[in-house]
Amino acid sequence: MNANVPDCLIEGYEPLIDGLTLPDVDNRHVVAAAIKGQAESICPFY
Repeated sequence: MNANVPDCLIEGYEPLIDGLTLPDVDNRHVVAAAIKGQAESICPFY
């Protein structure tokens, strides 16, 4: 992925995880990365 999509990885989001409260605690890393990357939306795939 890194070779084909430059700047696709979000780093440094880990400190945000513990400050998030979500119904499913296993999704906190996704929201933390979205915040760090200044995402406008999150599109889940179920």
